[in-house]
Amino acid sequence: EKQPSGKTKRDKLELHIRYNRTCRFLPYAAMEDRTLLNYFLEKGGYSRRGGNTLWKEIETLNILPDRSWESMRNRFLKVILKNIEKYKCTVDDLKNADKRDSDNEDEDEEEDDQRNKENVRAPRQPYSKREDKKILAYISKNRLYGKVGGKEMWDTMARVNVVPGRTSYSLKERFRKVIVKNIDNYGLEEKMIRRFRGENQTLQRRYKK
Repeated sequence: EKQPSGKTKRDKLELHIRYNRTCRFLPYAAMEDRTLLNYFLEKGGYSRRGGNTLWKEIETLNILPDRSWESMRNRFLKVILKNIEKYKCTVDDLKNADKRDSDNEDEDEEEDDQRNKENVRAPRQPYSKREDKKILAYISKNRLYGKVGGKEMWDTMARVNVVPGRTSYSLKERFRKVIVKNIDNYGLEEKMIRRFRGENQTLQRRYKK
C-alpha cells in the first residue's frame, strides 16, 4: 500500500528499524503493532499464542525485521492484546481468523493425502539448480545461516512452499549433502559463500560427534 509520500508501509517500517538499530531496547512503532496484529487476522494462530513454536515461525518469516520471537511474543501478549480496541479489533476477530485457518488446514490435509497417494506411484524427481537457488535465496534473504542445522527453519520452508513438492527432510538433506558442498557453483557473493561455508564446517563437526 502506497502512502502519500510515495513510500510503502514496509519501507517506513524498515527505515524505523535501521534508524534505531543501535538501540538495545528499541521501542515498537505503531506500524509494527499493526503488522503483527494483521498476521493473526490474516493467517490465524491466536489459539497458539501462549507457546513458543508459533513465534519462532513468525520470526523465521521475518515480518518484523530485527525483532526476536521473544520480543514479539511479549509485545503481543502484554501490550497489543491489552489495548486491542485501539486497533479497532476484538478478540472475537482473532478467534474467527483462527477458525478460518483451521478450516483451511483441514482442506489442505485432504489435498496432501491425495498428493501423497499420487506420489507413491510417481518416481522421485531430482533437484534442479533452480530449486537449489530457491533454498539459498530463502536462507540468505532471511539471514537464517545459523539455523540450517536445526529443524524449525526447514519445517517452515516446507510449510510455506518455498520449493513446491519437497519435504522439510528432503530440503535439509539436499542442502547438507549437495548444495553447501558445491556452494561456489551458484553465483553467490563472496560474503555469502563464506557464511555458508562457515555453517558447513559447523554441520560437519556436529554430524561427526
